[in-house]
Amino acid sequence: MVNALHWNIMKLTHSLSAVALSLATLGAQATDLVVNGSFEANTQAAGTWNIYNALTGWTGIGSGIELRNNVAGTAQDGVNFVELDTNKNSAMYQTITGTGWVTLSFWYSARPNTGLTNELGYSLGTLSGSVLNGVSNSTNSNNWQHFTGVVNLGNS
Repeated sequence: MVNALHWNIMKLTHSLSAVALSLATLGAQATDLVVNGSFEANTQAAGTWNIYNALTGWTGIGSGIELRNNVAGTAQDGVNFVELDTNKNSAMYQTITGTGWVTLSFWYSARPNTGLTNELGYSLGTLSGSVLNGVSNSTNSNNWQHFTGVVNLGNS
């Protein structure tokens, strides 16, 4: 079954940072289905950021994907993380192929020094929704939180 994994922001202000995204099959032989889930496959100079239409494994929607290398906060895993509020809110997706029960797992941080405007939505097979609504981060750094969910992608 082919499924598109989508991340988006539902409000028009502020941003999202996500890192260490994975989608793993359940069972004795767990396999990571997401390509470049920690965003380390793309080179970004230390302490810099840039906006890309796509990253390895990911396609941007809207105003692109902002890749940061430990700038305006540190990554949860490795040195890179993404910001989905380049010039305005944006989204990114990846199409994965999988069957059966899978676990969707990711880390999220509201953008530092923002009010109650950070939101994150997702969709994967029959699993979709809003992870966070109206989240703030009054600190000067990322405040990473781990989220996980299980979904059945079917048999074909």
